[in-house]
Amino acid sequence: MKIYIKNMVCQGTRLLIIQELQRLGFKFRSFESGGIDIEKDPSQSEIELIDNVLNSFGLDFIFVRA
Repeated sequence: MKIYIKNMVCQGTRLLIIQELQRLGFKFRSFESGGIDIEKDPSQSEIELIDNVLNSFGLDFIFVRA
Protein backbone atom coordinates (compact mmCIF):
# COMPACT_ATOMS: atom_id res chain seq x y z
CA MET A 1 0.00 0.00 0.00
CA LYS A 2 1.29 3.42 -0.94
CA ILE A 3 0.87 6.27 1.54
CA TYR A 4 1.37 9.84 0.35
CA ILE A 5 2.37 12.38 2.98
CA LYS A 6 1.94 16.14 2.86
CA ASN A 7 4.89 18.33 3.95
CA MET A 8 7.50 15.56 3.75
CA VAL A 9 10.13 17.83 2.23
CA CYS A 10 13.50 17.40 3.91
CA GLN A 11 15.84 14.53 4.74
CA GLY A 12 15.27 15.01 8.48
CA THR A 13 11.52 14.57 8.07
CA ARG A 14 12.04 11.44 5.98
CA LEU A 15 14.36 9.94 8.59
CA LEU A 16 11.88 10.75 11.35
CA ILE A 17 9.06 9.03 9.46
CA ILE A 18 11.21 5.95 8.79
CA GLN A 19 12.13 5.76 12.48
CA GLU A 20 8.52 6.09 13.62
CA LEU A 21 7.20 3.50 11.13
CA GLN A 22 9.89 1.05 12.22
CA ARG A 23 9.06 1.74 15.88
CA LEU A 24 5.43 0.85 15.10
CA GLY A 25 6.55 -2.37 13.40
CA PHE A 26 5.89 -1.42 9.77
CA LYS A 27 8.18 -2.53 6.96
CA PHE A 28 8.27 -0.78 3.63
CA ARG A 29 9.40 -1.57 0.11
CA SER A 30 10.33 1.92 -0.99
CA PHE A 31 10.54 5.39 0.42
CA GLU A 32 10.55 8.23 -2.05
CA SER A 33 9.84 11.91 -1.90
CA GLY A 34 6.22 12.30 -0.88
CA GLY A 35 5.36 8.66 -0.40
CA ILE A 36 6.01 5.34 1.28
CA ASP A 37 5.18 1.90 -0.07
CA ILE A 38 4.33 -0.26 2.96
CA GLU A 39 4.78 -4.03 2.50
CA LYS A 40 1.60 -5.14 4.26
CA ASP A 41 -1.71 -3.35 3.80
CA PRO A 42 -2.44 -1.72 7.16
CA SER A 43 -5.84 -2.14 8.78
CA GLN A 44 -8.06 0.88 9.35
CA SER A 45 -6.87 1.10 12.97
CA GLU A 46 -3.22 0.96 11.82
CA ILE A 47 -3.89 3.74 9.31
CA GLU A 48 -5.35 5.84 12.11
CA LEU A 49 -2.28 5.09 14.25
CA ILE A 50 0.05 6.21 11.46
CA ASP A 51 -2.08 9.31 10.93
CA ASN A 52 -1.87 10.17 14.65
CA VAL A 53 1.92 9.82 14.60
CA LEU A 54 2.19 11.97 11.46
CA ASN A 55 -0.11 14.60 12.98
CA SER A 56 2.07 14.78 16.09
CA PHE A 57 4.90 15.96 13.81
CA GLY A 58 2.75 18.38 11.81
CA LEU A 59 2.38 16.03 8.83
CA ASP A 60 -0.78 14.73 7.12
CA PHE A 61 -1.82 12.00 4.74
CA ILE A 62 -2.57 13.30 1.28
CA PHE A 63 -4.18 9.95 0.46
CA VAL A 64 -3.71 6.21 0.78
CA ARG A 65 -3.74 3.99 -2.29
CA ALA A 66 -3.80 0.21 -2.33
